[in-house]
Amino acid sequence: MSITIAEIRSKLKDDYGFGEEELKQKKGVLSKKLKQLEAEKSLISSAEEESDGVLDDNALIQEEPSMDSADWADYVMSKFELDELEQGNPTCDGLRRVTEALVGPIVSRKIGVVQAPNKDNFGTATVTCSVSVLNNIPNHILYNMTVVEEDAADVNKFNTQEPYHLHATATAATRAEARALRKILRLKKVIAVEELAGETSEDFIDAWKPSDPVQEEQINLLDIVCQRCDVNVLEYISSGERVYSSVFELDRSKAQSMIQHVNKIQQGKAERPSGVGAYVAGWRD
Repeated sequence: MSITIAEIRSKLKDDYGFGEEELKQKKGVLSKKLKQLEAEKSLISSAEEESDGVLDDNALIQEEPSMDSADWADYVMSKFELDELEQGNPTCDGLRRVTEALVGPIVSRKIGVVQAPNKDNFGTATVTCSVSVLNNIPNHILYNMTVVEEDAADVNKFNTQEPYHLHATATAATRAEARALRKILRLKKVIAVEELAGETSEDFIDAWKPSDPVQEEQINLLDIVCQRCDVNVLEYISSGERVYSSVFELDRSKAQSMIQHVNKIQQGKAERPSGVGAYVAGWRD
């Protein structure tokens, strides 16, 4: 469709502000100028539309999902720094920072030691941790309220790698805190670094396996070595950390160590326990 010189001059004047002097040129010159300006206008319009599309996409990407959304856990994990993750597992320090960034400030952390490590519990520390956070998520039902989560953790050499099990109480406290923070962040399928057992020093199953009872052959041998050293058998077996009312309360391992110790007494390599009298025949009766 052809366009007249009058129409060309009208568009240049009305749409692009050309003056009377500029419009006195020939039709070919004015037509070429109009095509150039129209092309530039089209490019600018396309660029603006693309720019608007990018901004809309970014707005969608940056929009924070609801805590009840299936996308929430992935959103939370995207907020951890590289040095706050080990093989995809967040550290307790990272959990603290992300909790305050996404949910709100940590108001308090309360630690409770349920049991300290000792010989009877295989060096196990059990600790609870309660974490309180002020909820700053505007669209959350508990907005501007304190959210409290609590959890517990056990640490010993059977479920925690070295050297962390040597500081069982402190490690259990960190582990319990990490679990409480995971609950606040609703990370149900993510384990914190501090919760991983790693390579433990001993086999857990063997450690908790019931002890074998003392053998008849061991009782006879204990009787023989105590008689040679003139050591009262019943007084001797109760001279340590525990009092035994009968030799049959010994387990196989304890009986073996006692026999070895009495042998060392006979060889002069160990001292006779204080308060242990002379051997008494018929002590089994």
